[in-house]
Amino acid sequence: MPLTLIASLIDSTTFEVALPSAQRESFFESTSGLSFMYSTKTTYSDVVSIPCPCCNTINPTVHWITHEGDEEGKGTGFAEPGFVHQCDWCSRKFNRSMMGVRKFCEELTRRRALRKVFFSETLLDPMTGKADEMLAGTLTVRLVRRINAVFKLDNKPCSQDEIIQEAINLSKGMEWNPQELSVLIHQGLRPREKYHVYDEQLPRVKRIIAAYSLPGYASIDLVAAVLRQGSFIEKMRELGWLEFSHFQASANQVTLLRAIARYHAFLDLIAAKPGSFLVPTVDIVSYRKVANHKKFRLIFL
Repeated sequence: MPLTLIASLIDSTTFEVALPSAQRESFFESTSGLSFMYSTKTTYSDVVSIPCPCCNTINPTVHWITHEGDEEGKGTGFAEPGFVHQCDWCSRKFNRSMMGVRKFCEELTRRRALRKVFFSETLLDPMTGKADEMLAGTLTVRLVRRINAVFKLDNKPCSQDEIIQEAINLSKGMEWNPQELSVLIHQGLRPREKYHVYDEQLPRVKRIIAAYSLPGYASIDLVAAVLRQGSFIEKMRELGWLEFSHFQASANQVTLLRAIARYHAFLDLIAAKPGSFLVPTVDIVSYRKVANHKKFRLIFL
């Protein structure tokens, strides 16, 4: 989802989420099959329906979180980093990365069925945020051509009724293995270069593989992203910085002025260290500029 669209749904002054229209709720639910209004808490008894990437059978009782998740890194629920589930029908265990390989294969077969499909991380320029359909089309054709050759698929279009089964067959041919998919993607993008699993990946290949390392419509793990921000948001709340009126008090404006000065110093540091990965401290107001996506992109990219 483009960052410009996400930013348009947030009030740039209060940082409150804009109320959704009925049309947006209806489109989301009909497209994703999920309820628009999310639950603010979950329990060990909550389950979600997940299709098995190996046989496509719906598993209706996949736990969202598990008791093992009380110990960090041990949980196997769908909302936990170590997710794994044994299919109720084919008995094969699967995880997010296997579901991601299946997602790639399904998008490829949709392309073979003459649908307009571009693979993740091929359409948007990461520096400008603008779509380049010509480049995306070229890269997509290269990937489809390589996989057609490896799996001896004919060039005639795949029928709409065969999309799911062909995606399952392709996933099986790759053994649902992201490393196998990585090799195919690299060979497709650079057909004249030899590539092995142990070779360094191209930056674009890394981005594509990361986008297909999990299921769902998003190209990033949104749950993990929210969890990573949890401690930061909690610290902001404890400081009172999430309250709109906090800095209207004169006693708190000193902190704000100091943060603005440190923000300018941080920009100077970025200018002095081009190409370096620098992370600002919590009091620097650059985090607030994320709400204004155009200024944020202009300054930092």
